[in-house]
Amino acid sequence: MGDSSNLARTSVRSGEPHLHGPKRPRIDRPRVLVVDDDPFHLMVAAQMLSRMGIKPLVKADGAEAVALACGLELDLILMDLQMPVLDGFGATAQIRRFEREHSRRRVPVVAHTSTLVGGDLTRLRDSGFDAVLEKPSGAHAMRECVMRWCLPVGHLAAPAHTGKVQRPAG
Repeated sequence: MGDSSNLARTSVRSGEPHLHGPKRPRIDRPRVLVVDDDPFHLMVAAQMLSRMGIKPLVKADGAEAVALACGLELDLILMDLQMPVLDGFGATAQIRRFEREHSRRRVPVVAHTSTLVGGDLTRLRDSGFDAVLEKPSGAHAMRECVMRWCLPVGHLAAPAHTGKVQRPAG
């Protein structure tokens, strides 16, 4: 990924997450939405989150993500960039617009992608992303991301070692 390789687990904005409106009270397990059109990537992310004691919500395109994010209070969204129907840039921009128009708390949105090119960092900022988590991401990177954006340290289950995730046959 060239000079953008230092973006893994980093903020695309300066400073810490910026929240609008009332802060959602902390719960034992965060509500995490994973959005990706690739079933394998959804499965891998869901398994990593499940090992942390989180039951993620999963959606296959940006339009589904917008509908869910506007209807529920979420703690974190992991958003792929390139998807059919509505890409991650458009979906995040719509979520941010909804938050502003309805005085909703700003949910952290992390780009979960394997393809960052040229002007994508600028597009990420302009769309309202908070950070980038490169794919493939390991369990440690996923755990750091969740802990940074939505949980006080110590609220996650210890990761369970269950071996490598295999791509389903077919």
